[in-house]
Amino acid sequence: MNWLSSSSGGQQTRTATFPIPFPNQCLNVSISWSKTTGQMDYPCRIISYDRTSVRYVADGSSEVSITAIGF
Repeated sequence: MNWLSSSSGGQQTRTATFPIPFPNQCLNVSISWSKTTGQMDYPCRIISYDRTSVRYVADGSSEVSITAIGF
């Protein structure tokens, strides 16, 4: 399991690299707002992921929390 926090500014596509890559496969990634400050007009959402990173879209200057599960 990997987890990380990442900040975003404006509605942009971001890439976050996992602190420890999964040796075989990433099975699931979830994302949520980690703070309620800043602009959150749109939901944060996952675009794609692999065993080393996740691409997502987030709006505003708030932080998101990302949890990934794999093996």
